[in-house]
Amino acid sequence: MIRKNRVLFVPSVLKGNGTGHLKRTIQWSLLFSSRNFYLPRGEKYFPDSHIDELLENCPGAVKITEDPGNDWDLVILDNRNTTSDYLPENLKKLPLIAVDEAGPVKNTAPYRITILPDLDNQSSNMTGLMFLDLPRPDHEHLRMAMGLKILVSFGGEDPGRLSEKLLEGLKKSKPTGIEWTFIEGPFFHSSLKQYETLPGVNLLKDQIDLKPLLPAYDLIITSFGLTAFEGVFTGRPVLLVNPSEYHDQLSENAGFPFLPGSWREQPQILLKKIKRRLEHNDLFSTWKGLFEKFNAQTVPFYDWVLSLTPMPNLCPVCGSVNNPVIGRYRHKSYFHCENRNCRIDYMLNFQQKNDIYQASYFFEDYRKQYGKTYLEDFAHIKSSGTDRLKRIQRLNSEVHSILDVGCAFGPFLQAAKENGLDCYGIDVAEEGIRYITEHLEGIAARAVSLEDLDPHANFGRKSFDAVTLWYVMEHFKETGRVLQRISELLPPGGVLAFSTPNGKGISGVLNRKDFLQKSPDDHFTVWDRKSASNILKHFGFHYIQFHVTGYHPERIPFKLPFRKILNKTVLLWICKIFKLGDTFEIYCRKKG
Repeated sequence: MIRKNRVLFVPSVLKGNGTGHLKRTIQWSLLFSSRNFYLPRGEKYFPDSHIDELLENCPGAVKITEDPGNDWDLVILDNRNTTSDYLPENLKKLPLIAVDEAGPVKNTAPYRITILPDLDNQSSNMTGLMFLDLPRPDHEHLRMAMGLKILVSFGGEDPGRLSEKLLEGLKKSKPTGIEWTFIEGPFFHSSLKQYETLPGVNLLKDQIDLKPLLPAYDLIITSFGLTAFEGVFTGRPVLLVNPSEYHDQLSENAGFPFLPGSWREQPQILLKKIKRRLEHNDLFSTWKGLFEKFNAQTVPFYDWVLSLTPMPNLCPVCGSVNNPVIGRYRHKSYFHCENRNCRIDYMLNFQQKNDIYQASYFFEDYRKQYGKTYLEDFAHIKSSGTDRLKRIQRLNSEVHSILDVGCAFGPFLQAAKENGLDCYGIDVAEEGIRYITEHLEGIAARAVSLEDLDPHANFGRKSFDAVTLWYVMEHFKETGRVLQRISELLPPGGVLAFSTPNGKGISGVLNRKDFLQKSPDDHFTVWDRKSASNILKHFGFHYIQFHVTGYHPERIPFKLPFRKILNKTVLLWICKIFKLGDTFEIYCRKKG
């Protein structure tokens, strides 16, 4: 849950990046009970006096210039091009949303939103203009004539000094009957006051919200950025004059009309190109296409943020940070841990559901996946349990007591009981524990989590000869703590056994993107043989053995040539030879 006063905004205040990032975060922050901004100081950043001018539009704003600490529920990074060493160490482990991020951090951020179209939308969790407070055009008052009144705005900084370039061109040209209005930002290199006497030229000071001004003009000349989209949604044609090739690429990708290479042109040449484009008279039809392309339902940013359940930016097994992303989806991101003692793939889910392990999880939800309820499948699960017990006892014949974590309705414990073992089970789903207590004799079961388990208070013992988790391990958000806890519950030589989906099974190998997308939203780790070996050795286990299960040759896509010519039996043998089962079981012993 996010506290409204524990959200930290980190906008760009780097010279050359303009003021749009700070303006946007100011507008977003106004609905929060406190408005906190991390704004570093230095020669390469805007001076405090200029920043304070904009923060005057944000009552109660708190400006943090030193290390902001780590007591934040969420960090909203709107910094354009963030390097891995920019954020203070305290922030790197926190839940973070990167907005319109084009720097290296886009590959490691827990969640990435691309609001303004960029060149790499595929690596974002969400794309679109939904979080912008865009106006809606009044179609009855759209101006069909072009070029009578033109508004020119290149943001609060105008790093390419394009305003001065156009004004120099106007200074040397003859009046044309066009009325030009230039917006002078607070961070301009030099004042535009020297041009205020030019015929047909008006100068206005920048303001945090230009939208109220836009309807008074026939054309908006700006660079790629927020003002361009505000112009489109106001119902005004837009022509982009950009400060760099990168902005030209963004403009072309989004479909905006622009003048290529504007930053290289001499003032009079640039002005001639603008007038020539006006004579072409295609900007109004282009506007209509842009409006239809980007017209989207608005999502209140404040409401969306408070609906999130963000997770720390950490590997759940080893706690490492800044791991590379391997997949982004609407509400979750997957990463690959680069710690050589780990190497697991893991998921950060920003919109988790509460109380998912209720009765429906074992009945309606289970039936949808397997065609029958959990209780209807009890005998089959129990039979699998008998085979699992044999593997456990082959690894250690002195196993006499078992703790089954996530025991559900107890089919594995029933099999263990019938084999003469002392059986104990825990589960957070009270429905399953109640069933065991009422229907299965000689099995002790408690509705308690592994983290809260007190073995002596709950079961009257200090340890167990074996701890098992059948399709449970992947559900833990803090897997490293869970493995440490399991180790504490086992004596030297005790057995840990668990089953889990196989990230290197046929589904994960042939279509990784689809595999991750369809992976359940409560599976926080994706295991394979290599990562399992690394992790279990690190936590003090050895004699690690794998039993691959879940062979599904029918999941091999027909588009593969060999799929069309080989029958199911041959494909099954291929899967078994290369151990491509979609699930597997892992057995190991605690050292000592």
